[in-house]
Amino acid sequence: MVELARVLYGWDCMPLFRPPTASSLIGCLALALAAMVAGSLIQGRGFVLQGDPGTAMVFSTALCLGLVALAQAGEWVLSARAHRQLQQLVGSVVALIGALVLIEHLTGLPLSIDWASLHRNSAFDDPHPGRMSIASAVVLVVAGAALLLMNRVTALWRGLAVQALTTLVIAVGVIGVVGWSLKLHLAFENYLFGRMSLLAALGFALVGAALWADWRRMDWYRSRTLIADDGLRISLSASALLAGMLSVAVLAGFGIIAPELHASARGNLLESLERRVDRFRASIDLRSAQAHMIATSPAHVALLRNLRAQPNDEKSVVQLGAAAESLLPHGFSGIAFQNPAGRTWAGAGRFAANPERELALGDRQANLLWDDGFVLQFRLPLMHGDTAVGWLLAEQPMRRLTAALEYTYDFAARGTVAVCGRHENELQCYPQGAQDKALGMPYAETLPIARAIRGETGVTLLRDARGVNVIAAYAPIGTLDLGLVVQMQTAELYAPLRQQMYLVIALLASAVLIGALFLHWRIAPLARRLFLHEQRLKLALDSSKSAVWDLDLKTGRVYLSEQWPVLLGGKPQPSSTRLEELYGLLHPDDVAEVRRTLRGALSRDALPYEVEHRVRAPNGDWTWIHSAGMVVERDHRGKALRMIGVNTNIARRKQAQSFIERRASRDEATGLPNRAVFTDRLQTAMARSRRAPPDRSLMAVLFVSIEALKGIEEAMGRDAARSLLKEIAQRLQSCVRATDTIARIGIDEFAIILEELGLTRQACEIADKLISALPPELAGHRAAPAATMNIGISFYDGVIKVTAEAMVAKAQSAMHEARNDSPNSYRVAAW
Repeated sequence: MVELARVLYGWDCMPLFRPPTASSLIGCLALALAAMVAGSLIQGRGFVLQGDPGTAMVFSTALCLGLVALAQAGEWVLSARAHRQLQQLVGSVVALIGALVLIEHLTGLPLSIDWASLHRNSAFDDPHPGRMSIASAVVLVVAGAALLLMNRVTALWRGLAVQALTTLVIAVGVIGVVGWSLKLHLAFENYLFGRMSLLAALGFALVGAALWADWRRMDWYRSRTLIADDGLRISLSASALLAGMLSVAVLAGFGIIAPELHASARGNLLESLERRVDRFRASIDLRSAQAHMIATSPAHVALLRNLRAQPNDEKSVVQLGAAAESLLPHGFSGIAFQNPAGRTWAGAGRFAANPERELALGDRQANLLWDDGFVLQFRLPLMHGDTAVGWLLAEQPMRRLTAALEYTYDFAARGTVAVCGRHENELQCYPQGAQDKALGMPYAETLPIARAIRGETGVTLLRDARGVNVIAAYAPIGTLDLGLVVQMQTAELYAPLRQQMYLVIALLASAVLIGALFLHWRIAPLARRLFLHEQRLKLALDSSKSAVWDLDLKTGRVYLSEQWPVLLGGKPQPSSTRLEELYGLLHPDDVAEVRRTLRGALSRDALPYEVEHRVRAPNGDWTWIHSAGMVVERDHRGKALRMIGVNTNIARRKQAQSFIERRASRDEATGLPNRAVFTDRLQTAMARSRRAPPDRSLMAVLFVSIEALKGIEEAMGRDAARSLLKEIAQRLQSCVRATDTIARIGIDEFAIILEELGLTRQACEIADKLISALPPELAGHRAAPAATMNIGISFYDGVIKVTAEAMVAKAQSAMHEARNDSPNSYRVAAW
């Protein structure tokens, strides 16, 4: 074999392995990576990064990486001359393959170099299976050129070209890896490396490192000093270092902010989705109730019975037509009454002739149509006993719902809302607006809308049918067998962050240049110490959400750090203003306290300056601020000249404090006052009664018991029970005056204070109203236990001597008497 190689190729093959070099080791790693991917593709499985279309490392990329890696690893067994020839051969092949792929992308001509047959099992729908991305093709051309040139460096420009080409290969690989780690393809709509797989990026980084390690050992690099000036070399090294720091800082900032931005968008999308689902379901429920009321109307049933008995009864036909006409102003576009065979007896309005989309709504006897907007269609039987005497055909346009779904500016400027249902193996979607068309697509389990139809709710990242990265939230619409998806382009989501990144990059690039000049002028140590000090201070202030202020008492001006606008919801920017102007931003109730505290701090007693106050934000809201400071400079007479302090945003702490106070005084389920608040208000009311004139001193305590509430949660579930409890509280509140007090004092017990009663019968009338206000859902809900309400009433006129506890006890005793006598009744305690 050795002699054959010498004769055929002139290669001097070494009989023994030479010690491996860094380039050969890295080349072996890249070769192993390429072999693993190529082998996986050949076996038909496809080494695909799941989760994003078009990111598979295709066979042609793996082949080229393998060839380059083989050329580098060949150093182990080949002579130097043979190794150089192999590198030039591989460089030519790789550059040619990359150039052909670029021609395919630019011209659209299929050149049969994509190995499409190896990519048929790809998990994603790709119009050009097996074709490498444009970025990968460019990198392969560059890597091939570097292999061709690195052994032919005879001039300075060639050496610079090899270094530049190799640096480009490494940079693309690193950018690709970082881009996948930070998901930059989501932030940038036309991200150049968006379709380069993570494995390809790793392979390019390894290949570039192998080339770099190889030419650094070559004579042309070791014998030539491209930059002889030490000062310039130090400056360029410092510039490169600062540029690297710039990149790391920008990417680190992106990596920190992007997840928070994504989480915020996820929450906003889910909130927007929930609002639309609730509105859609409520609209359907309301119109269903209207249609069922018409279908169960005794008058309509009687007319249809007459027509069924006497088909030629013109009077009944006229009355049915009049009834249909009278219903049109109530939101119906078409009403028709039909006989059991489906022939129309009478009707009014217009029905959708050729709806663009029509789907049945789950367990409802209704269809949802699209006729320049949503139209709800009902066909309901009119029953007399167990016999259908006719049919009601009704259509209701849902213009407000159509407009609400078309409007997307609450979550995105270019958002999309889709309402779809499943018909056999096809997804049928309604248009988003009057200008759109209905869509149909094959049913696929992984689509967000398919998950929504199956009853799932969530948020996902994906590429839409246009190949655009989007974030989509999906949820089912009740039991209507429909799903709803709201989505926005990730490029729009990250637009504010991109703008900030561009600004930061521009600012930091300027800082790099200035820093390089300072380093060249030998002041780098001082600049570095100052920079680190400022960074630590800024980090400390940012972490504590605080801003530094510096009050110059000689001029009356206050200097505020850049974090001050951030505390008020603005952008970071240092500012300066007068002290009196700051007083104008304070809440009027807090100005006196702030002035008093500041005077104490400026006095010779040097009292601590620490105060909490409210400041008006640019949007008009009041923000709670904790301000603390101290005098740092006084004149020889002890007069304060300068004061420094820190402002901290404590809005969250105040909100938590308010929440705790509310929880201590309110019933969690209903929002009504609890027993402690009720007792306090009752004592206060009795005191007012004793001071009031005789005609305004009469008051009463109503003790209300609702029997079904103890088992409501077990019968209906926690969420439904809470909803019903809130409705009960609202209904009870609607029966009393705004000045009266109603409280929940037990699981099934409520207490009411009625003040300034003219007569005792007023309390009795309110008791009757309370009993009548028992929610029908509780009285007749199929999942709720039977409910009764009993009320006990005790009176107080400000004269008799009785305690608040005795008043409640008398009312409770009267309630028990009412319960023993009959359900849904009240009794008045003796007084």
